[in-house]
Parts: sequence; C-alpha cells; structure tokens
Amino acid sequence: MARRKNTKVGDIIAIPVDPGVCAYAQVLVKHHILYVVVFEQMRRCDFSDVTAIVGDGPALAGWTLDSKIFHGQWSVIANVPVINWEGFKTPYKVGYLGEMWVESFDGRRSHIASREERESLHYRTTFSPVSLENAIRAYHKLEPWISDFDPLLVK
Repeated sequence: MARRKNTKVGDIIAIPVDPGVCAYAQVLVKHHILYVVVFEQMRRCDFSDVTAIVGDGPALAGWTLDSKIFHGQWSVIANVPVINWEGFKTPYKVGYLGEMWVESFDGRRSHIASREERESLHYRTTFSPVSLENAIRAYHKLEPWISDFDPLLVK
C-alpha cells in the first residue's frame, strides 16, 4: 500500500493549470483537510524562486483536500514559513438548531447571525481539488467565473 505523503503547514504546492503553467499555493492550516492560499501569479511549472512566489500576494484562499498531492498531480516544491495570514481567518455562517449562527474560523459558534451577517458571510465550504483548479482558471479568465467560487476570493 502506498505511504501517504505528509503535507505540512508551509508547503508550497505547484498546481498545473495549463500545459507547462502552474499556479502556486501555500498550506496555511492542516487538519484532516487543508486551508491554502493561492498566489496571484501563474508561472512556469519548473519555476523554483519561492521568494518570488510568496511575494506575489494572495488571490484565492480556502479549504481543500490533499488527494491531488497524494496522487502526484500537485507537487510540493518547498516548505517556507507561512505568510501572515491572520486576515484569512474569516468567520462563517452555519445553520444550528434552526437558526443561522456565526462560527469562527476555528469552528466555535459565537452568536446568532444578524441580518447583515446572514447576507455578507459565506458558509464554510470545502472545495475539491478539481473545483479549486477550476476557480484558479476562472480567476485568470481561462474559463468563466461562477458564483460558487466567490468564497475563495481574497478580500
């Protein structure tokens, strides 16, 4: 049986988007799923200047799975200290006991959501690796943007 690749916080991942072109992401949180930030620029898939990659600034961020890393379709190219990501720790809205609640980034329900919070917050969503790739392509206008990708946009 294949041994599971041990993804770590700080890993820089190359995500193929077009032939020879990759987007790059960094793992910010690792639980049973990953929270990643996808950097602004796409680059050649053999690009190795990690300082330039993390200097690009964030474009997308969200929860995803490590299956494409496990199967070798996404490559871990380096591990560096994580970017300052406190701004990514946004709250979510969740349904609980027939009410809409506000939940912190780390999963604690804090209070019943106000009307404004119900309208402005997104549900906590985990994007499949394929959906994340599609969102990256749409962000770079290689395919149409759909509203399902909105929770990934870095504000």
